[in-house]
Amino acid sequence: MRAEGISGDNRAGLYNFSRGFFYDGSFYTLLPVGRSAYGVSGNQFVGESSDGSGFFFDGAVYNALNVPGANFGTHAQGISDGRIAGYYQEGAGIHGFIYEDGNYTTLDVPGADATFIRGIDGADIVGGYDGGTFGFLYDGSEFTTLTVPGSIQTYATGIWDGEIVGVY
Repeated sequence: MRAEGISGDNRAGLYNFSRGFFYDGSFYTLLPVGRSAYGVSGNQFVGESSDGSGFFFDGAVYNALNVPGANFGTHAQGISDGRIAGYYQEGAGIHGFIYEDGNYTTLDVPGADATFIRGIDGADIVGGYDGGTFGFLYDGSEFTTLTVPGSIQTYATGIWDGEIVGVY
């Protein structure tokens, strides 16, 4: 098991890399084979399916997420206050997206070759760009590059209440 998302006592993640899980603080629920869970908010979670589509589980029903024009998958990675964040591939480009109120908005780090959004908390969004060489924080109005001194890569994977986690 590998936890990918946390919200209070709730967890979402991967089980044996072939399916996801949701833990509500008391019980584990395994997702159908081919569905991976990455982000959680309350009893809602997001992830991706083996068919390349993203999904949003609203507590009762799985809802498909497919960014218009995405030809190599929609990867839902985080959820906060009903806003879903992730990335998608369109042709040769990889772009970040925000899904809110039925609308998709592309969000790319200016000048980046590729943007991978991995986490969201309120207006704050984190991830990596240019193949994970750099991490970033987007606060709703400006991007800040995140680099760990002395590292060759920095990749932010999550944010909660102003604290950022990741790998380097």
